[in-house]
Amino acid sequence: MSQNYRLDFLKSELSNEEMFGKVSQVFSLLSDSTRLKIFWLLCHSKECVINIAQIMNMTMPAVSHHLRVLKDSGLIESYRDGKEVFYTASVTEKDNSETKKKYPELYKMVEDKLKTISSILGVVIDSSEIVPIMNYII
Repeated sequence: MSQNYRLDFLKSELSNEEMFGKVSQVFSLLSDSTRLKIFWLLCHSKECVINIAQIMNMTMPAVSHHLRVLKDSGLIESYRDGKEVFYTASVTEKDNSETKKKYPELYKMVEDKLKTISSILGVVIDSSEIVPIMNYII
């Protein structure tokens, strides 16, 4: 009986086009390895364009392009400190454990995909990267 309920629930969730559309958009945004690396960096620190360009060994216009795409999507945010603009992963009031409890299947799917991406790129991705993505989706 429990298995049928789970399958019925999963089947009903498949009709949630908005959620799957958002998940698809996130994966599309992060399918660019440079953009994923910048996002990963900003999940762990707050940086300005100059620092990101130096760390990534890229030009400032190229970094600015990726930052604009990530910011327009809502995955990152910026703030001004004097003359510098700093970027970081978006933070909301939604708590990681709350999101994980409310959307366990979606959380697991995002977590699994990020683990696959991290193994391909050879970088470590932890739960702190999942939260901004989940907040974007929901």
